[in-house]
Amino acid sequence: MPTQTPVSLIKPLNRLFGSIDITIAPNNASMSFSAQQLPSTYYMDDTNAFLRLRPLHRSGFGMFERATRVVGLYVGNWDGNASYQVNSQNAAEVIFRNLGSTANDIRTAIQNLVNGQTLTTAQLITQNTAVVAPPIVNQVVYINDGAMQGTIWGGNAAVTGSRYQPMCVVDATTINDRAHTGHAFATRPLVEQFYTVYYPGLLDQMMRLGYSAQSLAIAIGANGLPVTEQVTTDREYFPRSAFGDNRQRQLEFMCRFFGSFV
Repeated sequence: MPTQTPVSLIKPLNRLFGSIDITIAPNNASMSFSAQQLPSTYYMDDTNAFLRLRPLHRSGFGMFERATRVVGLYVGNWDGNASYQVNSQNAAEVIFRNLGSTANDIRTAIQNLVNGQTLTTAQLITQNTAVVAPPIVNQVVYINDGAMQGTIWGGNAAVTGSRYQPMCVVDATTINDRAHTGHAFATRPLVEQFYTVYYPGLLDQMMRLGYSAQSLAIAIGANGLPVTEQVTTDREYFPRSAFGDNRQRQLEFMCRFFGSFV
C-alpha cells in the first residue's frame, strides 16, 4: 500500500548512500559528474524498512518503499531475468559486493570498502588509458582523491578487460527475487556535497517529504476548481514525456516543485 506524505523514513538520520551519473570520456582520459542531474538517495531505519528517493528520471519522480531490502554493488552484465542470488554468484559476468539487508550491515560494509583498497582518480585514469592495461590486482577499489572521490569502481580481466568501471547499486526484496539495478554508487558525503555545490538547499527541501504532507493541485478544465492530491510513495510523477522529452525542462520543473514544499 502506498504511504501518503509525510513518509517517516525520509530523514537525514536514515540516509545511507546515493547513486549518481558519471560522465566518462570516450578515451577514458577524464570522468566527471554532470551538474544536470538530481542524484537518488537511499534510506533505511532501525526496523530495516527501505526507501529509494528518485527525484529525476525518464519515468518521473518517485519514492519507492519496501518493508525489507537487500542491497549490493556490481559491475558487469547483470541478468535482469535472474535472481539477486544467481547474479551475485556469476563471477564470469559480474564483479559483486553484497552490502547487506540491515542499516547497520550496510553502513559497516560501506565503511569497510572505504577503508579497504583505494586508488586516486589519477591512478584510475592511468589504468584505464594504458595501451596495454596492467593486470588488476584489487578488483574493487574506493576512489579517495580527485574528481571521482566518493565512488567505488571494480574491474578484472574477465569482466571488464582490466579496465575499471563504476560499481552500480543493485537491490531486491530478497536474494531470491529479481533486482532493481541503478546508477553508480555514491557515498553519503559525496551525494550531499553534490547537492550543496549545485543545488543548495534542495536536498533539505526533499526531506520535507518526511515531516509534512505534500500535495499537488490539479486544475480540472477552464472553469473547474483545483483538485488536490496528496503525494504518496510507489507512484511516479512528472515523467519526461510531460516535458516534450526535454530533460532540462523536467529538471528545472522538479527543482521548482521540491522548492515549493512547506
